[in-house]
Amino acid sequence: MAGLEAKNAPDPAVLFWIGILLIIASAAITTASLAVNTYLESTARIQSERDQIVITKGVYGVVRHPTYAAVLVSCVGIALVFTTPFVALTAAIIATLTVFRTYLEDNLLKKNLDGYIEYSRRIKYRLIPCLLYTSDAADDLLCVDLGGRRLIKKQTDNHIEYYTTHITI
Repeated sequence: MAGLEAKNAPDPAVLFWIGILLIIASAAITTASLAVNTYLESTARIQSERDQIVITKGVYGVVRHPTYAAVLVSCVGIALVFTTPFVALTAAIIATLTVFRTYLEDNLLKKNLDGYIEYSRRIKYRLIPCLLYTSDAADDLLCVDLGGRRLIKKQTDNHIEYYTTHITI
């Protein structure tokens, strides 16, 4: 589909090469993740048969899910290489699903992997440092600023509810 749409798309050479560089960066992040995490696989599960531990070195010392961060970088890169609406929409859907999967996997790891809660408190970013603050700081605080928005935690006896408000500065 991208090839069919490409004939009608503008030819921005600069965006193309930025996209290529982002795809290369994505591959480098993935390779760095594979180099330090022998538990890395396509499914989200605790590998108790291999005595899985929390990996904290290398790229895992910067973000908690570097391979998912690489997917996001790759989505942007592909959207810049193939500058068509269909590719941009597909990349946006993949990125959204990746962020959601990261949220689910983080919860799985917190519940089932010894030491992961402490690790998530030390490494605040799930995906991209200084750009996407996807920390679980709200689990420990009543509210946290999210770059112009505030996430507020309302806790009752039976459940925890989160909502956001816009911050006017």
